[in-house]
Amino acid sequence: MLHGTLNSSSTLFFLHHLQKLDLSFNDFNGSVISSSFGQLLHLTHLNLTASNFAGQVPPEISHLSRLASLDLSENIVMLEPISFNKLAQNLTQLRELYLSEVNMPLVAPSSFMNLSSSLTSLQLRSCGLQGKLPDNVFRRSNLQSIGLGSNEELTGSFPPYNLSNALSYVDLSRTRISIHLEPDSISHLKSVEMMFLDDCNFAGSNLGLL
Repeated sequence: MLHGTLNSSSTLFFLHHLQKLDLSFNDFNGSVISSSFGQLLHLTHLNLTASNFAGQVPPEISHLSRLASLDLSENIVMLEPISFNKLAQNLTQLRELYLSEVNMPLVAPSSFMNLSSSLTSLQLRSCGLQGKLPDNVFRRSNLQSIGLGSNEELTGSFPPYNLSNALSYVDLSRTRISIHLEPDSISHLKSVEMMFLDDCNFAGSNLGLL
């Protein structure tokens, strides 16, 4: 229930040895995400979910090279391609990335392949993503959960073959990603426990299998 502006002069940013910081579900009154977050170099977990931040995601977030979990979802913020690419390049220990409802229409879907190989969860619901998603995203060896729902201009195809053996959650609802499910492909979905495919393009699929 915190309310008010969070700016770069906050004494919060003097806590240089913080390892985990959770500011989710507060109301920071449309504050920008301060570049001073980039000073907290010991952070492994940063959660800013639904805290009424606005403006650009600062590139200084990429300075937090120890981050294992980053959650900026459900804020009125935009992530530019340069800042995203810096995140992908520098956050080499990242396991969880939550950016749902972050506005990032200029970020190329192909750049998701540059994220840490340790990534287990990638949540990008309602981000305004456009263009073709590489099939290899679904084959990342450690990926357990991927959410791409409500990106209505996102294209590509969901390959039921050679999926990550760890993949258990998939949300492709309300995208233009083509779904191909044939009799000999169902056996490759054994690890998947939850799958959301409403308003998808079942191109060439055998719907009698569903």
